[in-house]
This record gives sequence, structure tokens and C-alpha cells, in this order.
Amino acid sequence: MGHIHTERTRFDKTPREWLPFGAAAGEYVNDVSGRSDIVAFVGEGAGHGAPACFIPSLAEMEIDTSVCFGENFDPSMVGDISARSVQFEWPIVMGALIHEAYHAKYSLYDLAEVIKHKDRFIGNLITWFEETRIEGYAARERRGDRPFLRACALRLVIGDLKDDEDFAARGIQAFSQLMLLTLARVDA
Repeated sequence: MGHIHTERTRFDKTPREWLPFGAAAGEYVNDVSGRSDIVAFVGEGAGHGAPACFIPSLAEMEIDTSVCFGENFDPSMVGDISARSVQFEWPIVMGALIHEAYHAKYSLYDLAEVIKHKDRFIGNLITWFEETRIEGYAARERRGDRPFLRACALRLVIGDLKDDEDFAARGIQAFSQLMLLTLARVDA
């Protein structure tokens, strides 16, 4: 599961009911990353197939609300994500926001340029190493937010594997993905 993308966003707009959360998510990610230019797009199907992603060339972050909150979720239930008590109500979402903020803060190169010259497996390895590098930075610098990072990793990263019907068929690539996306997070 890659959370950093370089292509143009395919998500046209945030649905009206998600605008308050989208604005709060954008503000939160800008605060955590030390930036002021990131725009958040949120809604069902956002994220380029991942629960959330960051697009460096556009300074855009996407959050798939159907994955992070569940399908048919009422966005008015979220509350003010700047409040610590609300953050603990939504640890998976907060972990995803922090993770993407750290891509915005530390992923400084065009990943597409790096991986386009490699075969698919090598490209995936590069992406997975970047995922764990970012998680390491976040775990070291935001010690108080480790429960959110852990919840996000357990639910979204490991959770993806149970739905992956061809996990066994992909052999060493699937095992490499599991190791890099989970054990490296434990080490971090």
C-alpha cells in the first residue's frame, strides 16, 4: 500500500458534507508538517487506492472516508480534530493524517522518477522503504502520537492483507511488503 503519489489528483472535490472535516484535516496536516500550502481532499474513493495519500508535486492530501471512517459514515460525528479527546476517538484517522503530514515534511523527491527506471518489485521496495522511513520520523518526533500511528498501521496496513486474495500467490513480494510495512514500524 503506497501512500505517496506523484500523479495528478483524480479527486475533483470534497463532498459538501465532508467540507468541515476536509478543512480541519488540511489545517492539521499543515500544522504537523510545518507547511501552509497543503490542501486536503476527502471523500469516498479518494486516496488513489490507499486509505490516504500525499501528492508532493501538488501539495495535496487525499483521505478515503469510506476506508478511514467506514461506509455511510455521518461526518458530523467527527467533531473538532484539534481537540486531543476527539483525536483519541478517531485514532486510525489521526494516524493517517500524521503519516501523510510526515510525507509532506520529509518526502522531498519525486518518487515516480525514482521508481520508473526500476522493475515493479524494486519500485515497490523503494516505496515500502519510504513508508517505513516516514513512519520512523513520525514515531521519533511525535512520541505522544504513537498510539495513532500504531492504530493506523494495525487497521489500515495489516488490515489490507486480509482482503488481499492473492497474498500467497505473490510470494516473496507479499512477504517483503508485510515485513517492511509492519516490522519496520515496530522497530521505529
